[in-house]
Amino acid sequence: MKQVILAHRDRALVSAEEVARRAEMLAPYRSFLSTVAESEEYDFPESSIRLPFDAEIEETVKSLSSRFKTGKLLYVILIGSGGSALGAYAVYAARYSWADTLTPRSPKLVVLDGLSSATLATLFSVFDRAVRTPDEVLVFVSTKSGTTTETLTTYEALFAYLHGRFGAHAGERFMFITDAASPLMEQVRLRGISVRETARLVGGRFSIFSLAHLLPLSAAGIDVFPLLEGARAMRARCLDPDPEENPALAEAAMLHYHMERGARSQALFLFDAALAGVGSWYRQLLSESLGKEGKGLLPIIAVGPQDLHSMAQLFLGGPKDFFTTFVSVNDEPVIRLSRTEIAEHLGLGISGKSVSEIGHAILAGVRDTYGERKLPFVDAVLPDVKERSVGQFLMWRMFMVMYLGKLLGVNAFDQPDVEVYKTETRGYLSR
Repeated sequence: MKQVILAHRDRALVSAEEVARRAEMLAPYRSFLSTVAESEEYDFPESSIRLPFDAEIEETVKSLSSRFKTGKLLYVILIGSGGSALGAYAVYAARYSWADTLTPRSPKLVVLDGLSSATLATLFSVFDRAVRTPDEVLVFVSTKSGTTTETLTTYEALFAYLHGRFGAHAGERFMFITDAASPLMEQVRLRGISVRETARLVGGRFSIFSLAHLLPLSAAGIDVFPLLEGARAMRARCLDPDPEENPALAEAAMLHYHMERGARSQALFLFDAALAGVGSWYRQLLSESLGKEGKGLLPIIAVGPQDLHSMAQLFLGGPKDFFTTFVSVNDEPVIRLSRTEIAEHLGLGISGKSVSEIGHAILAGVRDTYGERKLPFVDAVLPDVKERSVGQFLMWRMFMVMYLGKLLGVNAFDQPDVEVYKTETRGYLSR
């Protein structure tokens, strides 16, 4: 398997000794994570790292996928908020990106994350024209707590629409994924709607390798088993005691070093538009996991090279209180500019080069400029944006956040302040 690698460590402006010192500080926690990895239970919030190894999850995906693939399915709808939806979208977008809107392939994954009457009205209008039978739609409703207002509002609206068109058959096209102890579980079962349990103690933002994401991805035609293979391979690396071999340990140590010296943000600069969804997923993972007790990092998600034209001035000329992780892809389709009509007269130097070579040259220029300005950065380099590579990168991100949370002394797995606004919202709605 081609590895996702951490490159340009020398550009992080952190000595090997400082990285090693923090790796040693994390040794007890890394040992604990190794114990969690060997367990067959989900007894800890960190148990997300054993999801890719869960044979029962794989069997469930295989069994249900055979039922999904009837040849009639046109749309897979995933209703969820934040971590219950962003992971699946990240993987799907990396695989199909914006080209999904240009091709007639089906089924398509439609993620309803948030709350928008305009989006629902558009969806219903499309369904009025394109959907003729209930077998052409499959809906997953994912909510860890079972009480997420946005998710259940969207569910009620979509269920009412489909029930109005197809009657009692509409309920057969829904599947809920929630915690066994959630108040939603009983309500769903009373109505005879299919439901699957989430892994106990695994929070939504760490659940990417659970049924909540694997089932809708598989239904939409994504081969999730290479995704799990990539995650398994990266887990072994992220449990290695040597930061030279462990990218999550090394990056967490580098970030912690710079945070002690005033860094307040991490820029994740994704030099492939197919990874934009990964950025959205990571934004929640980083901010919700670490933003506590006055600590944390503000995630800045940028997509290159286009965001160089909107954010490069800030990065290069603004406050020097951030650390950048560039993310690039090695293996891309070769589209070569064998002949240029205009550019060769403008001295751009692009004639005879491939599009990917030009993109890599732009990134190299950015790296050199960072170096001249003494801006710290590292590179995460993916072999490609296929499922194995994306699985590796997502697992790396989760381990890195766990390690950094431990160095900061915060609980990376709760979100106490998020619950405050939810309580206030229910107060308004009950008036």
